[in-house]
Amino acid sequence: HVGTVDTDLIQDNGKPALDFDGSGDYMASTSAYPTGTNESHFMVRNAQNIDRRVACTRGTGAPGTVQGWHQKGWSADLCIVDDGSGNSMSISATTAKAGQLLRAAFLSQSAIDIYDDGTLFVQTTGSTGSFNSGNNLHLGTNSNGASTQFFSGNMQEIVLFNSDQSTNRTGIETDINTYFSIY
Repeated sequence: HVGTVDTDLIQDNGKPALDFDGSGDYMASTSAYPTGTNESHFMVRNAQNIDRRVACTRGTGAPGTVQGWHQKGWSADLCIVDDGSGNSMSISATTAKAGQLLRAAFLSQSAIDIYDDGTLFVQTTGSTGSFNSGNNLHLGTNSNGASTQFFSGNMQEIVLFNSDQSTNRTGIETDINTYFSIY
């Protein structure tokens, strides 16, 4: 017996994409994601809703603490870094960014910088300690229980470094954009 196979290929701008429906789709690593004091993220995504998580290690550590980082897909606290001791940085945007874009984000103990399509979008400074939560990496949802803030939209590429890659930003963005032709 041969069953029916859905052969529809999800695409954005003519390239394959993962479709997250906003109601339960997510991916999770099987072990803790090693975050220390620097993170660099490069993501090709097409967000369909506000305030939903694209990537996350931020969750409850010791009782009453939140530690780790998260990236959201549109606006409203785009990125948060928490060290688990009450020290955190949050960066928000008042302008929603819908549609396909290449986001580069650089997180450290003293700053968060976010670039969209090769241009600085928002940045903030602050002070926090290590934001290594010891949690698994979750794509498309909150890592704290993996049951809230489900991402709705497409993801095409996610490149994560647990180091500062800001000096390599333009080269990495150029390489990604050459393939995806976003801007």
